[in-house]
Amino acid sequence: MNPIRCDALIFNLDGVLVDSTPCLEHHMRRWAAEHGLDATAVLSLAHGRRTAETIRLVAPHLDAEVEAAAIEAAEAADTEGVVEMRGARALLAALPPTAWAIATSNSRRRAIMRLHRTGLPIPRILISAESVQQGKPHPEAYLSTAEQLAHLYVVALPAQAEARLRVHLKAHV
Repeated sequence: MNPIRCDALIFNLDGVLVDSTPCLEHHMRRWAAEHGLDATAVLSLAHGRRTAETIRLVAPHLDAEVEAAAIEAAEAADTEGVVEMRGARALLAALPPTAWAIATSNSRRRAIMRLHRTGLPIPRILISAESVQQGKPHPEAYLSTAEQLAHLYVVALPAQAEARLRVHLKAHV
């Protein structure tokens, strides 16, 4: 295997550094039940997407911002089922603090809660849902993060977004 050489890494939070699936699913199932929605359909759209965007897709008749704030507050206070992904702590410990960042569709509050829960460090650069106009899979969060890092290698970036990011970086670097 050839080693990868880079100066910095951008990580997604959920599914890369932490596993919060049980927590997310618990709260989204509860919310779906409260609104008479199919939880399976809601969950099929919820992973990797900002909460308000999920709500707009599954319940356009509701105030997405109000509903998302309530769900995120409940999730931020709930650490049940949030665990470190295997190897995350060792990987981050091996990196200089200035050589990695997180780009996440979580709110900043929820992201920090998950990092605290797992004992993982909070990076100096954490681009969250509030930091961008467009949520993933749009590459805006990664582009914003990349602007703050000298060089990058993207971890867990969807192929389409990665292609757009690389084209954008070539055009602007």
